[in-house]
Amino acid sequence: MMLANLFALVLMLPVGINASPPLVSFGIITDVHYADADSIGTRIYRDSLSKVNQAVAKMSEFDPDFMIELGDFKDTEATHHHCDQHQTPECISLTIGYLQRIEQALAAFPGARYHVIGNHDVDVLNQSSVFAHERDSHVDEVGGPGFYSWSFPPCQSSPCGHQPLRFITLNGDFTAQDEPWSDLDSPFPGESWDKANVPTQQRVWLARQLDEANSNKQHVIIFVHYRLDGGEGGPVGQGLGPAVPKGNRAWIDDCTLENADEVRKIVEKYPGQVLATFSGHDHKPLPPYTLEAPGKPLYFTHAGMIEGHFPASNAYSVVSVFSNCSIEVRGFANATSVITPGQNNCSLALA
Repeated sequence: MMLANLFALVLMLPVGINASPPLVSFGIITDVHYADADSIGTRIYRDSLSKVNQAVAKMSEFDPDFMIELGDFKDTEATHHHCDQHQTPECISLTIGYLQRIEQALAAFPGARYHVIGNHDVDVLNQSSVFAHERDSHVDEVGGPGFYSWSFPPCQSSPCGHQPLRFITLNGDFTAQDEPWSDLDSPFPGESWDKANVPTQQRVWLARQLDEANSNKQHVIIFVHYRLDGGEGGPVGQGLGPAVPKGNRAWIDDCTLENADEVRKIVEKYPGQVLATFSGHDHKPLPPYTLEAPGKPLYFTHAGMIEGHFPASNAYSVVSVFSNCSIEVRGFANATSVITPGQNNCSLALA
């Protein structure tokens, strides 16, 4: 059987085929959009609190090493107070209250936890206000506001032994002119939910992170709110993953970083180094992942938690990474499950 056909076959195998325990596992939620606000369409804001409680409880049963939310953690009160139109002190206070309440729900997770910033996080609030009310666990390097990295397993002594994995989070809430978004509901030119960018300084930092990881023989997993597989030259629908449904490419491009092609060039500099990227933003992603070829990253887009009424709807996952570099995404409720096999001669063995 040809390698590509074999690879595609493995992608369709049932979740849970890997007999060995994972080197690391982590939980994912995204696009929670919590607010004590009336529903709009399929976005059931109040139900997100119950959904996070369920996700935290269920994920805790798997004892993952950490959990991460990929942005749009809170929303605003758009129905009664019209906070999507006016940045008043009352609206700021309400919105911070939503963020504090959903952060408290996430804090019930017994392990380490991390955040990625999304576009709705800066509805009413500015980025510094968001970061001030979210709590991240230990990181090894803070590159700047909202972008940071840490290696796994955590270093227990100095000097550290070989840590085979590096996790990197990115902040895409910037204009094409490298200006950080503040209140997205009162934008200045260039601020828009479909025009997100990773700015120059951050791309330089990302390239340095990957150079260091390559020198240290580390493989990498990246988290960012926005899709990375669309836009100019985007590989979505190509290779070994699902096809793009007819008429959906324009939406995928809107949900993708505006400068995703520049970010992908950095991400793919060292073939086989970046195992996967995990994104949100596209609540009902079709397709939910892209895998162009063996040795290329898995570009995975996670379903949004906000969609639909609880308990019929929810979306969360537990991701396991194995020593042979294979990845298993075990999706619950509306989330997608997938397995990617390890690349030839890839090893994440501990020293």
